[in-house]
Amino acid sequence: MSLKKYIITVNLCSQFLRVLLFTTLLIPVIPLEAGTNNSAQLDLRQGALSEGDRVTLDTEWDFYWGSFVSADTSKWPEPDVLMTGQYWNDLEVDGQFFPPRGFATYKLQILLPPELPGNMLGFLVRENNIASNYFVNGRYIGGVGRAHLNPEEEQGSWLPTVLPFMAYSDTLELVIHTSNHRFRNGGLGRPIIFGHIETVQGHLRKFIEQRLISNWSLYSIGLISPGYFYPETHRPIFTLVVRDFFTLGI
Repeated sequence: MSLKKYIITVNLCSQFLRVLLFTTLLIPVIPLEAGTNNSAQLDLRQGALSEGDRVTLDTEWDFYWGSFVSADTSKWPEPDVLMTGQYWNDLEVDGQFFPPRGFATYKLQILLPPELPGNMLGFLVRENNIASNYFVNGRYIGGVGRAHLNPEEEQGSWLPTVLPFMAYSDTLELVIHTSNHRFRNGGLGRPIIFGHIETVQGHLRKFIEQRLISNWSLYSIGLISPGYFYPETHRPIFTLVVRDFFTLGI
């Protein structure tokens, strides 16, 4: 190949790559649309979340028992049931209760006011003994412990946790993979708190303060009566209080 033909070939390839790059940049990233691929939905478009507001996600969720449905799936199957804020072993379906040990997927679509995209938001999870992985619009944003299909790979958590994320769209698809292979209750028994990240973090601080005041009272009882048992777990109350002090970093 002559030098002239080589230069012409290089210029043509360079122009082709420039056109390809330019057209690629023009392809939009299509956000989720309200009302698509969804059963359970929470509409917050009319009640704008100011910086001091928060919302408790005490609503119906799509619930898929016995599977971790991929968070970025394009076609969701029909949910097994619409679940409200309760442990799954308290839910009765056709006269049967789900067993406490197992794993499941929760899904909820949240419609935001138009001014919220571009802000840092967050979820506060206050559940104990939980193992869960959180996804927003198909993207993993963090977890509380680590949910897993294999009981040996599961890692539960005692800590209240804030999961921050940036809202890039006015439609959020929140997907939670949750597993429970060890404890007497499974699932999201306490509603998740949602709002601006500063508000959610402030609520976490208040939650910890209230927990400490409560624990000091229980600690006193534990010192006086070390054999007193906490009714929820049937374990000595003194051991539960000590555990909470260590897990909260006190």
